[in-house]
Amino acid sequence: MKTQVARLALLVLLALTLADRLTTAQVATGTPAFGSYGGGPFDTVNLGNLNVHFAIPILHKAGRGIPFTYDLKYDSSVWKPVTASGTTQWYPAPNWGWQNGVLFGYVTYSVGTSDCQYYVSYTGQWYTAYTQYFYTDWAFVDQSGSTHPLTGATQSWSGHTQPGTNCATVPPDIPSATGAATDGSGYTLAISNYTTGTVTSASGRQVTNTSGQTTVADANGNQITSNASGQYFDTLSSTVPVLMT
Repeated sequence: MKTQVARLALLVLLALTLADRLTTAQVATGTPAFGSYGGGPFDTVNLGNLNVHFAIPILHKAGRGIPFTYDLKYDSSVWKPVTASGTTQWYPAPNWGWQNGVLFGYVTYSVGTSDCQYYVSYTGQWYTAYTQYFYTDWAFVDQSGSTHPLTGATQSWSGHTQPGTNCATVPPDIPSATGAATDGSGYTLAISNYTTGTVTSASGRQVTNTSGQTTVADANGNQITSNASGQYFDTLSSTVPVLMT
């Protein structure tokens, strides 16, 4: 009896330990590099976090330099832990479930703001002179849905300076920057016009995101593009879409 109680206590302790690790771990989707995988031939199982990834071919078409491939992809991991005000809760993970229209990946970033305020004594109120915008947390989501964090950041501001206050100094304007992946994948980042990100792979293939449009280009200038209207153009035509979603 004592042995059974001891075993039960050990199992409970082990379960609590694993639960704590699960609630503090970020579940990676796609097929990240240097992982251990099983499953197949249809699905790929990440043996480290048990995410199941698979793709259903929709359209594969030969092209000039770059073939056109459009697949519907799926990742089974749907939750991630988010901590706010000291409390950690489970929230739907970004880009979970069906991945529609991921040709060769896309670039993401976060936007943060900071207001410079000044005080007017005769009104007894605070006023905002200008707002700074920070574009950080750049990342590249590749064709499989794996996320590659990137260094590099830009910033801008809008509004006016207020002479004689702490808002009199014009904030630095940084419209462009460069960076690189921090996970050893070999991707590099070039940012222009604050939010236009171009990611280049080790083989020279470039992916650019700007104003709802994605452009994929090889070293010879062949391009595949998509726009915000759900139209896709391959390397053989830039006017007639090869696919519409």
